[in-house]
Amino acid sequence: MSRSNNFTVFTGSSIPIRWITTDDTKSVIEAYSIRASILDKAGENELALLSVERETVGLYKSTIDTTALSLNKGIYVIQFACVINGYNRILRDFLNVKFTF
Repeated sequence: MSRSNNFTVFTGSSIPIRWITTDDTKSVIEAYSIRASILDKAGENELALLSVERETVGLYKSTIDTTALSLNKGIYVIQFACVINGYNRILRDFLNVKFTF
């Protein structure tokens, strides 16, 4: 898995997010017990659970719809958690929701 990213989306729209899971040698590998969610800015409270689909081995996708998830202007944390080779892995990205006129 890679380092954190920053994503920007406008209120009333959606954005696809993809994660690639790798082992310690950076080879793409299947993950298990996959879970993704939106957390508050502090990363302490879960606001919404995301639906994650497997596209191919080690590639997972979720679409964040700001309207369906009632995300207002602000900064949120996207958390992707899984098990790779028996180890728990967590990746946190940042989502900046901006207001459109």
